Amino acid sequence: PSSGTWVYDNGNIATRWVPDQTYVISARGTDDAIPANEAPNGPLRLTNIVYDITVPGVVATGPADKTPQKTVTVVSGTVTDNYAGVQSVRLVLSYLDAGTTYYWNDEVVPSSFTTAYDDVPAVLAAPGALATTWSYDASAISQFNDGTVLAREFRVFPYSGDRSGNFFAGASTKTFVIDNTKPTGHATRP
Repeated sequence: PSSGTWVYDNGNIATRWVPDQTYVISARGTDDAIPANEAPNGPLRLTNIVYDITVPGVVATGPADKTPQKTVTVVSGTVTDNYAGVQSVRLVLSYLDAGTTYYWNDEVVPSSFTTAYDDVPAVLAAPGALATTWSYDASAISQFNDGTVLAREFRVFPYSGDRSGNFFAGASTKTFVIDNTKPTGHATRP
């Protein structure tokens, strides 16, 4: 028995393939002992290759952009992909204070905003789908819910990846302000 490796290079194959298609590659090995006029009867090996170069699109839809919120328990949005299907959505939750950016970090104990960059995974409603929703349970982020931080602008930046390994990081950042201060005032009589 013998073995070997082979490479097929027809020049610039990537410029000839149409993006976002599945191609079937077939190959069959032959033995030098088979006469040239006989067809090989060995097995035909097939491989599917997904040629996907389009990035998925992702948008944060909740909370609404540039709006005051009393509390935020869920951050959510939508994600779409044109061919291979959505694999992941990750979020950067942050705020700016005196020129320093603070990132929500769920890997420290207890979880908190730190100056070390971090992102968190969102939950996909239908992993692998071409279009689905995503969400992140923000109920554990005390600054979003307990009223201890007032008038701070928080930012949500999502990015997504598809099953072919394409990543989209060009989504727009959504901002919201936690405002759970009760209004004050008094009535006067004219």
